[in-house]
Amino acid sequence: MWRVPWFLYRPGYTNLGAAGITAWAVRLVAGAVRLQWLFNESRGSILVVVLSMAVLPQR
Repeated sequence: MWRVPWFLYRPGYTNLGAAGITAWAVRLVAGAVRLQWLFNESRGSILVVVLSMAVLPQR
């Protein structure tokens, strides 16, 4: 939830609208589920999660 204030002042976020915010929230939850799955499947290895975050493009 620490990104919520961005919706108040960042131009890219203030112009999203309801559909854009919903899509952003769905992507956020999907990413969290993916990272949790990686963590669980690697038997608790933070390294795997960090490496996957480093390899995947950030928006």
